[in-house]
Amino acid sequence: MRSSLRAAFAFGVMLLSGSAWAQEGATAAPTETAPVDERPAENIPAEAAPRPAARWVLSHLDVIRLNPLGLETQNRFVWQHRLMDSDSVLFGNTFASAGLGLKLNPAFLKVGPVVEVQPIAVLHVRVAYEFMQFFGTFDYVQSYPEPTDPDGFSDDNRKKEENAERAYTTNGHHAYIEPTVQAKVGPIALRSKFAFEWWKMSLENGDRVWYDATLDTYVPGEGLVMTNDTDLLYLAGDFIGGARLSWVNPLYSDDDFVAGEPDGFDGMSHLRVGPLAVYTLSKREGEKPVAHRVLAHAAWYLDHPNREGAMPYLLVGYSYERDI
Repeated sequence: MRSSLRAAFAFGVMLLSGSAWAQEGATAAPTETAPVDERPAENIPAEAAPRPAARWVLSHLDVIRLNPLGLETQNRFVWQHRLMDSDSVLFGNTFASAGLGLKLNPAFLKVGPVVEVQPIAVLHVRVAYEFMQFFGTFDYVQSYPEPTDPDGFSDDNRKKEENAERAYTTNGHHAYIEPTVQAKVGPIALRSKFAFEWWKMSLENGDRVWYDATLDTYVPGEGLVMTNDTDLLYLAGDFIGGARLSWVNPLYSDDDFVAGEPDGFDGMSHLRVGPLAVYTLSKREGEKPVAHRVLAHAAWYLDHPNREGAMPYLLVGYSYERDI
């Protein structure tokens, strides 16, 4: 069942990404992440919001998440340079940027450089590195000998007294590349963001994997994870509504198991889908634009090691982006 769902998902994403590239006269869709990554100001037509060729941009996002539980603030301060001065649909919103990213919640701090480039409206690429410091609070970090027990990282199991007491302070490294294909035809927008993530954590007790709440799965102590968020959206002025399909797939090696990968092991990937909504509270255009937005997302797990049939994934947030 899990293998067939993953195959169907991969085929669906190929179709969605292909259609994004094929749309004639397509423009960049609004880009929200993760879980939601707000880049709203980039979608204002150049003639409506004239800007300098180079600018400093501050992006801020606060989110509260349930199932799994999370509270986080994400910030990016970047210098952005326009690549082309064009009225073209495809080349009127091209840029490159570099700066610093900071993520903070009660359990950890992540900080590091981030570089982004959008050479054409239908393609956006982000590359980043983060140094991670975990505080040993809120039952994090918990690590495990191998990723074979689907209930090992369940909420109930991690909160058990004997497991919560095993949480420890540690640090690590995280690097990733995120290519996004995106398109807009009329009021309909489509975007598909892949992430290829490398992790290296300092684990104790000879453990090989650990639990990350954002990815909600066992992550290799040193290894790779692939993710995808695909959004189908309807744009109606200050309101954006649609649906998001999210997939997480850790890539384990034999070194992540005590005695090599066991026969019949089906991985620890998961898949969820549900509605997504973004509403613009206020927006100021011009040379130094500012935008304030609220967002909400609910998703039901179609495939998960220990959350199928449980309450949905829920997220609410507030974001702003402004030129400095």
